[in-house]
Amino acid sequence: MNILMIWEERPSPYSGTALPAFNVLKHLSRRHTIRLLYLNDDLAAPRSYPELERYCSQIDPVRWHPQSHSSKLLSVARDSCAPRKLFSDYRYFFTTAYVPAMASLIQDARDDEYDIVYASEPVAFYAWRFSTPKVMHAFDCRSAEFYREYLRARRSMDKLYWFCTYLATRSAEKKLLAAFDASIVVNDKEYHAMKMLCPEAKCTVVPNGVDTAFFKPLELSEEWPSLVFVGYMSSPPNVDAIKYFHSQVYDTLKRRFPNLKLFVVGQNPPPAIRALAKDPSICVTGFVEDVRPYVARASVVIAPFVSGMGIKNKVLEAMAMGKPVVTTSIGVRGINATHGDHLCIADSPVEFVDHVEGLLQDKAKRQRIGHQAREFVAKHHSWARVTDKIDAIFHEVQNR
Repeated sequence: MNILMIWEERPSPYSGTALPAFNVLKHLSRRHTIRLLYLNDDLAAPRSYPELERYCSQIDPVRWHPQSHSSKLLSVARDSCAPRKLFSDYRYFFTTAYVPAMASLIQDARDDEYDIVYASEPVAFYAWRFSTPKVMHAFDCRSAEFYREYLRARRSMDKLYWFCTYLATRSAEKKLLAAFDASIVVNDKEYHAMKMLCPEAKCTVVPNGVDTAFFKPLELSEEWPSLVFVGYMSSPPNVDAIKYFHSQVYDTLKRRFPNLKLFVVGQNPPPAIRALAKDPSICVTGFVEDVRPYVARASVVIAPFVSGMGIKNKVLEAMAMGKPVVTTSIGVRGINATHGDHLCIADSPVEFVDHVEGLLQDKAKRQRIGHQAREFVAKHHSWARVTDKIDAIFHEVQNR
């Protein structure tokens, strides 16, 4: 097939939300010809990925920069009144992701012959008028997450931003779900949220995968007793997770294991997270080239999520590396692993302390759960299996 892929950021083999796109692109390219268009945020891309060129017939990055909440509100208001937007196919979408250069590229692409248009939800509005079969990778229900952020916000400007974002995203999601031939979400919770928003939506659950050849057990000595959390640290759910763990769990564990070390690994930690490093037992790394050595040397990987949507890639990656993981029910959404066999699930501070303590005290248990976790991910979450499901969706919508 000839595929037009439209993404909100450059697919990356290293970071967060761009990681699934990179791996799906890599595997799809073995069977299909792919042209990639994406919004290029230089500030969030500390390195380039020349390997993308091997997977794409053509790559078109479009310059775009993030903004503060107040700037976003002003930008959306100004842009939505601009003549080029008022009289375009995109006039129904209030979003800072609208870039005239991208709109122009998309308009030109309509004259080419594509079998499938494959777009991530934040930029799927560019393709909603395409007559070509369209598949949207929604991952999760963004409007539901934005509404939660609105409820949690304290500053008036933040509340205004999140409420306006929620309203705009809810409207956009509903239009896109109705317009696209298929929409992909990562778990059953997101599926039901999307169907409630748009009952006629053609949604399919496809969980994220893991590059099991890259995320594998490493022959590095364990630094006992140590814990690690990995995540993009400007993400609110990741910040919430560490704040919860530090305030509700960590001190109790420190009393039981005086030499305990905690590593918080991930780029762009906000001041509140950086301040945790005042405690000599806590290391806040910021950006690192490779998270795997930190995970490999840790005794236990923690994922104490108390907010957030979708599936947690870092949980899957740690499991693929054969490490024991302690997480919450939120952290295990979309991962049908068994508590006690593949990981440990703890939904209260007491449970979290107990499970981490049990693993720290029992090396054999750490090894057993880590080994079974690796086998589970290899069987259910390899990118080859995930991409096979996406490929099947492409063929289904093309043959309708």
